[in-house]
Order: sequence, then C-alpha cells, then structure tokens
Amino acid sequence: MVNKTFFHALPHTDKKGITAEAFARLPSLKQAAAVFALLFLFTAFPQIASPQEGAASGGGSSSAASLPDGFMGIRLGMGLDEVKKELGESPYFNYRGDPDVSMLMVPNRQLIECSGYSFVRKGYFQFQDERLIIITIELDRVRLDFFTMHASLERKYGKASRIDPSGAYWDNGTVMLNLEKPLSVKYMDKITLERMAAGQKEVEERGKTIREEFLELF
Repeated sequence: MVNKTFFHALPHTDKKGITAEAFARLPSLKQAAAVFALLFLFTAFPQIASPQEGAASGGGSSSAASLPDGFMGIRLGMGLDEVKKELGESPYFNYRGDPDVSMLMVPNRQLIECSGYSFVRKGYFQFQDERLIIITIELDRVRLDFFTMHASLERKYGKASRIDPSGAYWDNGTVMLNLEKPLSVKYMDKITLERMAAGQKEVEERGKTIREEFLELF
C-alpha cells in the first residue's frame, strides 16, 4: 500500500449524444450551438473523428491485445461515482470533490479535472452518460521524460501501431493507448468513441444546413 502522506509531502511540479429526433426539435440557434459543441469535441480529440487511423498504419504486436483499460483502479467504463471514490483514495491525485467536476458543452458529458502528486502533474477524466470514456494523465516532466515512458510502454505492450512527431499510439480494437508529447498518457474507449464518430458526418451536414438557413435571414 502506498503511503499517501508521503506523496503529499512531495513538491508539486506543478470536463451524450443527441438523438436525431431530439435534435430536430431544437430551435435553429440551439441546433447551431449543439453542432459547434460537437465539432469542438472532435477537433480537440482527433482520434474520435478517425479512430482507426492508428491501426491502419501500424504493425503492432500481439502484446497490444493486453492493453490496460485505465490507470491503477480507475478503469474505462466505470461510473462517475466510482471514479470519484477511486480518486479520493489515490495517492497520485489531489481530488477535492465536486469542485473538480464540470459539465461540458456537449449534453450528458462530464469532466473531472484534478491536480496530482509525485509523478502525476494533472488528471482529466471524461464521461459520457456518467461512464468513463477518456482518461488523460499529464506526467511530471522533471521526474519523467517521453523516451523513458515510450521504452517502458513498448516493453510491456509491444511496438506501437503508429509513431509520429506527436507521439506513439497503441490500439487493440477496444482500447486506444496514446503516449503524447510533451508528456501525457491517454486511455480511450474506442468502441464508444467510434459510435460517437458515426454520427459526426450527419452533425456536420446539419451544421451546413443551419448556416444556410441563417444566411437566408438577411
């Protein structure tokens, strides 16, 4: 058991989708707001828009089949309250409770953002329908570096499916594990994100229609 008090003593180095029927009932301006919110999501997380990109360009190894689905006791698919409990007991996160929980622009999406201890600088935990779909762990660049992390992950999970100037990416068809520069590790629920991406084209097309309808007001 890790002594939480020890980590506290270390120096700091240092947020659902909309059905087509519901969407159609929204007034034009509210539709526009929903479109822009979803487009922001896919811009901020490009893997959602093209989740198979890594698998298409890589070799990978059989070790990728055993990719982890989270960090320590915090796992993809867990409920919001479960994650809160794990964060409160973790020696690596300074979770303060509800002040660290936010509602994002996209409906039914929540974010927990909290600072960390020791090797962890910050943690971001994104939820869809109060189910964890993305974990992002920012690491302390004084204590760790990208190349050390890459070597460790490669030793455990084999060669990455894709490596580019932005980082290294593993994919087993269910979980996507990203090591991103400057130094963060991201766990992503690929199945859920692909389901979300499937509706992206329809949202974009509807956004174009709303834009044209607005222009006709002048």
